[in-house]
Amino acid sequence: MIPSFLRMLSLIICSRRCAGCGRKDAVLCNSCMQYFDDSYTRDIAPTLRVLSCACYQGPVRQAILSWKDHGDEELDLLFASLLAVRCVDAIEHYDEEVSWCIVPAPSSQSSLRRRGRAHMHNVAQLISRMMNAYSRAYGLAWSAHVCDAVGMTPQVHKAVTANDRHNRLHRLDKGLRLCATHSMAHVQVILIDDIVTTGSTMRACIRFLRSHHAQIVAACCLADVREQNADA
Repeated sequence: MIPSFLRMLSLIICSRRCAGCGRKDAVLCNSCMQYFDDSYTRDIAPTLRVLSCACYQGPVRQAILSWKDHGDEELDLLFASLLAVRCVDAIEHYDEEVSWCIVPAPSSQSSLRRRGRAHMHNVAQLISRMMNAYSRAYGLAWSAHVCDAVGMTPQVHKAVTANDRHNRLHRLDKGLRLCATHSMAHVQVILIDDIVTTGSTMRACIRFLRSHHAQIVAACCLADVREQNADA
């Protein structure tokens, strides 16, 4: 409650500035928005690629950090719209009646406490609404809903250095828990995350969900780090 109040108060006192470059009177200015116009793909698991909206550098990195670590909630809607486009791109060849399950990658308990909110859950809810509006507008048979199916045990810390990939993947594999209140068997999943660095978090989630017989049809993220020495 207090962190949310302080964030709201800061927006009242201070004029709005671009999250990417600091330009006045813009959530994300047109110049910075252009960095999100490119799409990237990366092989993340057998028969599965992760689609991203941008490369994690410069204004993209600054905007995402402002959003996820400094409480810039005004970016929720913008980032959700970018991810919704990637999600629709990933399933555009499906024309049958399907209920897509949007699953946000989990954050560690310490990250949730520090940020005061589950930022990817909020974005996932917006994505599902946008996808459903798109489906209705074009007379499509599919729909979308959100399920926070995967969580992390309190002992797991998500962020470790990229040169510790093997240990990180092992810790994630052992530290994920099923949070869904229903069986995930045969559920059609679209997995989303904010940043992909080594891909360890996505791979661990994919293996975990597949172990519960879910079908992962797409994986999407805001930005791909594409660096060997970065953290995420």
